[in-house]
Amino acid sequence: MLFSRGVKGLVDSHYLFLEEVELDGGEKEISDVGLEQLSRCKQLKHLGISFCECLTDQSLEYLKELKNLVYLRLSKGRDFSSDGLSSFFKEASLSKLRVLNLSECIEVNDQVVSDMLQACGSHLKELSLSWCDSITDTGLISIVDHCCNMENLDLSGIGSIYGECLLRVPEEMTKLKFLDLRLCRQILDNLIDDIVQRKKDLKIEQTCKNEYLFLMLCT
Repeated sequence: MLFSRGVKGLVDSHYLFLEEVELDGGEKEISDVGLEQLSRCKQLKHLGISFCECLTDQSLEYLKELKNLVYLRLSKGRDFSSDGLSSFFKEASLSKLRVLNLSECIEVNDQVVSDMLQACGSHLKELSLSWCDSITDTGLISIVDHCCNMENLDLSGIGSIYGECLLRVPEEMTKLKFLDLRLCRQILDNLIDDIVQRKKDLKIEQTCKNEYLFLMLCT
């Protein structure tokens, strides 16, 4: 694959001091071969990949070699399995990780969330799990229980959560400033109102009824 050969050239030239890589191109931009090359960059702190459609659990194995990650984005990793994701969080060294984005990784379920938070939940500041629709309230409870330093949390598009545990946010997630609940259709407005009343510095994004109606008419 041409893009992976390009990554190899980049790594060959800069692997000793490369700290940040952003890959925001099309869906065919990188394969497991490219991640194998990036795993040589032991100083890498920031890795963002917007389209992970060509990546498999093998890439997660390569990522275990990166022990200095502060920022990790693996969006649209639809071929990552739940077992592969759990293995990554159990075996990787993620003590420095502060920002994690697994948007549209459809195999992220409650067990993956639990393993993730055991690995890095207490020091995460930003977490995006938008459109990870296998997550239920069990996973959401784990987030509230473990993420005391969270500042930004994106749960948009998770249609299976009711969110009763979010009532504990004002007391247990005191640093949270932004919560995205758009298209979380099971969460009631009065629950959100209660949270906002008790945590004045928290901004919650939600989908209003007119937006729901528009979306229903367009589908």
